[in-house]
Amino acid sequence: METKLIALRLLLEAIGVGTDISSKERRMQVQKAVYLLQAGGVKLGYSYGWYINGPYSTALTRDYYDMQGDLANAPERRLNDEVAAIVNQLRGILAVPDGVPLTPARWAELVASVHYLRHDMRKTTQQAQHLLLQQKPNLAPHIGVAEQKLHEYGLL
Repeated sequence: METKLIALRLLLEAIGVGTDISSKERRMQVQKAVYLLQAGGVKLGYSYGWYINGPYSTALTRDYYDMQGDLANAPERRLNDEVAAIVNQLRGILAVPDGVPLTPARWAELVASVHYLRHDMRKTTQQAQHLLLQQKPNLAPHIGVAEQKLHEYGLL
């Protein structure tokens, strides 16, 4: 298995998302977890654009499908200490806060989307909320909680 795919597998397991991509919800969690890991400083080299469910990387999609066939043959490795520290610091950002009625995949979509809009597209809170109201009305009411979490984890 290619080194990048081994690193991807290790990161997904360490952040608590795992490598299951059997549903759209699971694939969305993978996309958003990797996006947030990169935002936190893990250098994987995936570029993201805005898509239906927020930040999306076609290269990551190829890689996580390629990774599936090789998981059984992957050599045992572990994350280096610097990357493991970043993962440990960010693990909680993917946990749905109490009182937020979203699935883990939708929470990840919201947090990654808010970060992408605020950081990558340089939108204000009001501009991001307006766009989310138009494109993701079920997520928009929770933008304040998502922004609070992003600040808490040092991503905004």
